[in-house]
Amino acid sequence: MPCPLFVVVVLVLFPFFCSYDHVLCDEWVPGARAGGLAVGAGGGGGAPEPYPYLQGGSFVGPAVEDSPDPLVTYKWDAGVNQTQLQIYDAYPISVNASPASSFLSILSLLSSPSSWSSSSSSSPPPSTNVTVQGNGDIMMDFGVERASWLEFDSPDLILNQNSYVTMSISEYNQPAIVNAGPPHPVKTNTPAQYKGSSFSTFRLELNPELYEGVRFGWIHVQNFTKPWHIIGVRAVSQIKPTNYTGALDTSNPIINRIWYTGAYTVKVNLLSQGFGSILMDRGDRISWTGDAHTSQACALVAFSNYDFIKQNIDRTSSLSNGIESYSLYWILSLLDYYWYTGDVAYLTSYALNVVLKITHAIQIYGTNPSLGFYGHDVRTGCCFENPSCTENQNAYKMLVLRILIEFSSAMGLIGQPSLQEKYMGIYNQFVSALRNSSHDGAPWFSSFGIHACADAVNANFTTQEEQEEIYKQVFTDPLQLVSYAPFNQYFLISALGRMSGGMDAALLAVDLSWGGQLRLGATTFWEVYSSQWSSLMQPHDPPVNGQNGYSSMCHPWAGGVTRWLSENVLGIRPTSPGFKTYTIKPYISELHNLTKVSGTVDTPQGPIIMKYDFHLGTMEVTSPPGTTCLIGIPNKAIGHVIYKITHSNQVIYPTGEDNNDVSNEDYVFLRDVRPGHHIYRIHYIKEEELLEKKSSNNEGEASGFKEGTYAASFLGNDTTTQGDWNSKYGKLGYYLIAAHGPSSPVASLPSYVQSLSWTTDSGVGNPRFSNYGMNMSLSSDVRALSDPTSQYKTRSLGVIATQDPSACMQTVHINILLSSPKIYSLSLYFVDFDHQQRHMVVELYDLATLNIITPYMSLSAFDNGIYMRYEYNNSVQVRLSQVRGGDAVMSGIFFD
Repeated sequence: MPCPLFVVVVLVLFPFFCSYDHVLCDEWVPGARAGGLAVGAGGGGGAPEPYPYLQGGSFVGPAVEDSPDPLVTYKWDAGVNQTQLQIYDAYPISVNASPASSFLSILSLLSSPSSWSSSSSSSPPPSTNVTVQGNGDIMMDFGVERASWLEFDSPDLILNQNSYVTMSISEYNQPAIVNAGPPHPVKTNTPAQYKGSSFSTFRLELNPELYEGVRFGWIHVQNFTKPWHIIGVRAVSQIKPTNYTGALDTSNPIINRIWYTGAYTVKVNLLSQGFGSILMDRGDRISWTGDAHTSQACALVAFSNYDFIKQNIDRTSSLSNGIESYSLYWILSLLDYYWYTGDVAYLTSYALNVVLKITHAIQIYGTNPSLGFYGHDVRTGCCFENPSCTENQNAYKMLVLRILIEFSSAMGLIGQPSLQEKYMGIYNQFVSALRNSSHDGAPWFSSFGIHACADAVNANFTTQEEQEEIYKQVFTDPLQLVSYAPFNQYFLISALGRMSGGMDAALLAVDLSWGGQLRLGATTFWEVYSSQWSSLMQPHDPPVNGQNGYSSMCHPWAGGVTRWLSENVLGIRPTSPGFKTYTIKPYISELHNLTKVSGTVDTPQGPIIMKYDFHLGTMEVTSPPGTTCLIGIPNKAIGHVIYKITHSNQVIYPTGEDNNDVSNEDYVFLRDVRPGHHIYRIHYIKEEELLEKKSSNNEGEASGFKEGTYAASFLGNDTTTQGDWNSKYGKLGYYLIAAHGPSSPVASLPSYVQSLSWTTDSGVGNPRFSNYGMNMSLSSDVRALSDPTSQYKTRSLGVIATQDPSACMQTVHINILLSSPKIYSLSLYFVDFDHQQRHMVVELYDLATLNIITPYMSLSAFDNGIYMRYEYNNSVQVRLSQVRGGDAVMSGIFFD
């Protein structure tokens, strides 16, 4: 039952983007709001709700327009039980009825609940009254994804054999489907009915916890005996009482939205006893230790909910999920907690646990162990397909080095010199051996890809010269800059943030990854994302499935960017445990529209607040008691340098001493700044007015980006040749997949092709082979491939295919290994032969580097057959990923 007699507070919401052609849809602009929620009221009929309605707090302060969180300004009181979840009701911001004639007064579903008083909390808004007089569907957009379950009220719907109504939910604009595993992989079902005194509530129940990831909802009317009415509809949404203590506000609204969306993605996944891992139930809503590392990192700066983070570290202290790196990420989370809280006793209590984990890591270091998982990107073994690949082995070794140096440093700080010296010694030994492993003058990292290089930089031993070479090797091509999982992307941008001159590349990666999701309508961040998707998807479309299975669109491991922005753009980070000392060093960039940066980071000493505005020439800092900070004021900002800084009407820079050449200094540093509120007036002058212009190609800085160009050429599509390939393709060779049966291809490979393969080390991602028919007449179906073994007098057709709905089997690959580099034409044949409404994506990678070499290509409505034609000069991996409909398939490979 709803919790009665609470004061109703109404907060109207806004959608980030106009989603699709609704009956009503508001375009998002700053300050625009639509839709609504009700707190302290809701429910109806006899439906029991598992948690109380929102209570123990109130909305405080102005709206935060850049946040998708409907409760971003709701502040719970200190005494509220934070182990008990609460709920609130959300209402559609737009609806669509199909056909419209079946549903009278459909727009009444948009009625604001503002008139819904506490005295009528058991009833829905009186203005909502939809008459259902025909079969059809109602689609509702709730504006923001939430942890919700869908309900509607009706006084006269009776479900029986003559009245059939179902409901659906989804994170995207189609009823959701996920892989096998959860109780309901298809997120459509007949609702449970709860009878009340005057109406019944109908609830979609898909799992024992009720909640799913809900942005969209549907009511499907398939049969009934007489017209009936809908008098209320809502997404009942759960939330853990969690206050925002951090903030970020810059002159770049995308950066702001990324910060708040990352925070909301973590917050909406919080459970009563721990950090949740995913909203949509696809069978893996369990505690993932490594995933929690970035979630907890986000929570440190957004919520400073230290006790809850500590609780989650406790509950995952003995869990690795069978993944070697996850034990090490747990150590990083423990160290993060220590640096943010200064809790020496807590770190000390886990010293033995850490020692055991490190001892195991040292034992397997350099032995090519089974790693279990390192990321979803093709370059990191494609999830569970090849997790122990060479790139991951190198990356894991770098992660071990990072753990050794960071734990050693922490042991020194808490008075454990023996542990400090032990692990520093092993660290130095490993680093020395690594550098001595170079051959033929090539640097030790020459075989590293972008992920291993990033982990090397994060391990804090690379020199300035090594970082410059690493940058040139892996970070200058924007096409390769985005990792398929935002989890891994966090470590890439962390490395760039450590490199001199790397921040602009890092912010480009942030925009391509997290900003790209926002441009596709995200209100929470996703499990996986490729910048290629921007050309394949429209806002709110279903995401591409693949090595991760069905892709989650609300995955808290993507929230690490929030912490990164607080530490690298806002520039506030501890330099001693518990923020006894810290730095403030905002990042300013004309390239990324960052001329104003302000925000808050809460600490055990109190909040640190900073406001910087280049155009006003001001910087304000509020430092809490008991702290000392180092302030870095941007110097080479937007083509200007600092001429003078004043504080309390006193000139504090320059001091009359040797100031060096300020044109080579990115910041002017103010040291040992004491607690209090400080206002600095910064006088900038154009750089050329003060000093001679310096070359923009400074050796100490990372080089600029290359223009992103694809290494392979896409030659076009062919939809007319169909099965009669022999007169147009395959002059040098061909491979007709499963043409004579599932294990019997028809093939004649060119001399320059050494092999074709498609199996994985683990078996995950292995394809299935099927045959649709052999020895068909030429006229029977022109879509089937003509068979060269019958002198092209008959047709056969087989496929290599994904294995939906098995988890993580929504992608397959074909490796084409050349004996030596050679320019050649590659044509691939696809046909949706059995009309399964297939929607799939075709990807091409260089087989050696696994860098993408062509744009992703989307295929749908290819029942009549299509050839996709490419030109390249080396070995390739062709990857087929399912989006929706039947399995992704391919039937032929042709060489010319």
